[in-house]
Amino acid sequence: MPERFNCEYLIVGGGLSGLACASILEQAGADWLLVEGSSELGGRVKTDRSFEGYLLDRGFQVLTTSYPALSSFLDLKALKLRSFAPGAEVYWGNRFHRIGDPLRKWEALLPTLVAPVGSLSDKLKILKLVKYCLNPQHQEALKGLSTEEFLSHFGFSQKLIDRFFRPFFGGVFLEEQLSTSAQKFVSLFSYFSRGLASLPADGMQAVPEQIASRLPAERIKINSPAVSWKKNLLETKISKIKAKYLILASWEAQNKILGLSLPPCHSAHSFSFSAPSKQGFGSNYLRLNGSSKGFIQSIAFVSSVQKTYAPLNRELVTVSTRCLTSVGIVLEELCSWFGDSVKQWEHLKTDDISRALPVEQKPFARPDIFEEKGFLVFCSGDHTETGSIQGALSSGRKVAQLALGSKVC
Repeated sequence: MPERFNCEYLIVGGGLSGLACASILEQAGADWLLVEGSSELGGRVKTDRSFEGYLLDRGFQVLTTSYPALSSFLDLKALKLRSFAPGAEVYWGNRFHRIGDPLRKWEALLPTLVAPVGSLSDKLKILKLVKYCLNPQHQEALKGLSTEEFLSHFGFSQKLIDRFFRPFFGGVFLEEQLSTSAQKFVSLFSYFSRGLASLPADGMQAVPEQIASRLPAERIKINSPAVSWKKNLLETKISKIKAKYLILASWEAQNKILGLSLPPCHSAHSFSFSAPSKQGFGSNYLRLNGSSKGFIQSIAFVSSVQKTYAPLNRELVTVSTRCLTSVGIVLEELCSWFGDSVKQWEHLKTDDISRALPVEQKPFARPDIFEEKGFLVFCSGDHTETGSIQGALSSGRKVAQLALGSKVC
C-alpha cells in the first residue's frame, strides 16, 4: 500500500531551487513536504566520491562567492572554501599567458600587460568593464544584444574576444558562439569581479547537503518520482500526497504535471584525470585554450585549489571539452600542451551531461503561477530566472514567497 500524507505546500524536486523553497517555507513555519525522484538531493550539483579518495564533481562546477543568494541559505565558512585565482592562464603560442586581476592580486599586473591576448587598450577596457557591470541601470540598454555583440560594441578587439572571453565564458555558458544574452554576461561578470570561484572541502554536493541538513528530515521523501497530479492529490511511485499548493521545482516535473516543454539546453563534457603531483603542472588559475583549434576548452587543476579533492601525492585534473570526444584524443592534445609525461595520467571519469544549462539567448520571462483544475501550481528553477546556482536559489526563494503570499491575496 502506498503511504499517504497531507500537507499545505508540496514541493516536487530536490535540487537547489526546491531546497531553497523548502528553507523559506520552514522559516515561515509552514506545513510542507518535498519529494525527490532520485536517491540524492542536489539536482545537477553532485559529487562522486571514489574509493581511492578523489572528489569528482559531475562536470566542472564552482561556487562564486559573491552570489547574493548564498547569504540566505549557506554558511560559507563551514564549507571550508578554497578559491581559484581571479583571472586565467591562456594557452597560446605553445605557452601559458596570465590574465589576472591586478585590483585584487597586484603581482598579476605585469604578466597581464605583456600577455599577447589583447592590446593594452583591451586590458584597460576590462577595468572599465568592471565598473560598467556593477551598475544595474545599464541592464535595460542591453536588451536584445548577445554577449559577443556587447563585447564588440564595448570596443574590445576580436583578438581579446577570441583568446580570452570566448574560451572563458564559453565554459560558463557552455557555448562558445557567445550568443547568450548580454544581460546574463553583465550580471555574471559583476559577480566574478567581486567574488571568487571556489570549491568546498567536501565537493560541490556539500552545497545542497548543507541546505538540506537544516531541514527536518521527515519532511523530505527521496526515491519518490512524481507520477500524476489529480485535483489536489500527487501520486508518486511510493506515496499519495494531498496538498493545497503545489510547487514544481524541476524541469521534468513541470513537463509531466503541466505539460510544459522542457527548456532547450546546452550540454557539458568533461574528463577527470589523476596525475602525479611531482610533475609540477598544477596551478590555481583556470587554464584556457586561446585557439579555436582542438577539443580542449579549459583545464582546471582542482586539487591545486582544494587539496581535499585528491589523495596525497596525486593531482586531480578536470578537462572541459568543446564537444564529446574520446579519452585518447584528449590525452593526445594534453601531450601537445604539457609533454609526454601526460602519458602517466590516469583517466578516472568522463561526464557527458546533455541537459547541463538552459539556453539563455534572452532573459527568461516564464510565468511563476499556473492554475491547474482550480488549484494554484507554482514553478521554480534556474530556467525561470538565470542558469546558475544564483538563479536556482533565487527562484526557489521567490516562489516560496509567492506561495506564502497567495494565502492572503
